[in-house]
Amino acid sequence: MPCSDFEAELRILEAATHGILLSQKGKYRAVQHGKAVLIIYDDANISVVKTVETIFFSGFWKKKKRR
Repeated sequence: MPCSDFEAELRILEAATHGILLSQKGKYRAVQHGKAVLIIYDDANISVVKTVETIFFSGFWKKKKRR
């Protein structure tokens, strides 16, 4: 169901603040919240969301046991 621009901004803000930090390099960081991954640029206490990507993770990788 489509949502308003205001509701979309609130969802992005929630994902940026409550998400899991995946990577941080320089002024860029990648944050995951559910199926969304946000690329965030931080500069002078201002955070700008550059891109929002959707991932489809099907499960965990299985390691082969050593014998």
